[in-house]
Amino acid sequence: MEKTEKFTMEVLEEKRKPNVFAMSSICPDGSHVIIWDFDVTKSPSNLNHIEKALKPTQRNFLLSTIYIMESRNGYNAICLDKLDKETVASIKNLTPGDDKRHLEVGIKRSWFLRFGYDKNIVSQLSEGRFNHFTKSNPHRIALKNFFNYEIEKDRYFDDETQIYLAAYWDWKRERRQINGSK
Repeated sequence: MEKTEKFTMEVLEEKRKPNVFAMSSICPDGSHVIIWDFDVTKSPSNLNHIEKALKPTQRNFLLSTIYIMESRNGYNAICLDKLDKETVASIKNLTPGDDKRHLEVGIKRSWFLRFGYDKNIVSQLSEGRFNHFTKSNPHRIALKNFFNYEIEKDRYFDDETQIYLAAYWDWKRERRQINGSK
């Protein structure tokens, strides 16, 4: 298993094994990857709407591959291109369906991709295979280690190995899993 040299971990509840993680958009050099949050019910038609919303964004901003994930709360997407914070905020603001509260919170610090053991990658958009930006190697490694999703490291990836990750125990999530509800 490929590992990062250092995961910056913030464990908020030490009595239990973490069941929720949050991966930050920020890279060691201060740039950000793009993380979108779509709070919609999981369904093939909603996934199709998200793909249709992201394709023009990808084309207009010449973004590389976008990975779409699903969980019990809906969908998220991530693009590993490293951009400045203002550009990421503009892209998120112009993407139909992206949660505007997620945008506002991220403008203050960074955006987070929250996930538990229930999230997986269900789609990828490779519209034109644009490679105009350096891509984040630590986020590539995190997708491999946490989502079991292999992305080949090409010349466009940086050589960084640090990622900002929070890990914590969510008692509400555990209670839902024990009771068999979502």
